[in-house]
Amino acid sequence: MLNTLLRSCFLESCKNDGGRCVKMHDLMMDMALKITKAGHSQYMVKASVGLKDIPAEWEWTEDLDKVSLMGNWIKKIARGRSPRCPRLSTLLLNENCLRKIADSFFEHMHALHVLDLSENRVLEKLRNSISDLENLTALKFKGCKSLGKA
Repeated sequence: MLNTLLRSCFLESCKNDGGRCVKMHDLMMDMALKITKAGHSQYMVKASVGLKDIPAEWEWTEDLDKVSLMGNWIKKIARGRSPRCPRLSTLLLNENCLRKIADSFFEHMHALHVLDLSENRVLEKLRNSISDLENLTALKFKGCKSLGKA
């Protein structure tokens, strides 16, 4: 099945830490996002677009369900940033340059099930506020090499 999707250019072959992987072709991703956004604003996808900071608070609407900010250059999430996203179930912050995440950031994300912080190689520690996320079922931090060393 993967080979069929690769041959038809729905997926692209890529390398990840020496191994092979596939990713969705950019045009297919754009089309999929337009289809899902038609009449809905439950998803915010700003993956690999060169962000250096998280989006402004007005972009974090209360009806958000899933947010992907993976593959950017975000270095820190400053204190005072606390998006009101009571329905947010998935937050992908993997493959950034995160060093610090303020405690207040997760304050209004009580429905969060999946938090991916993996491949943030300079992330120093996980904040205590993560333990307040009672619905969290998946916390990914593979490749966070500085975690616990600070």
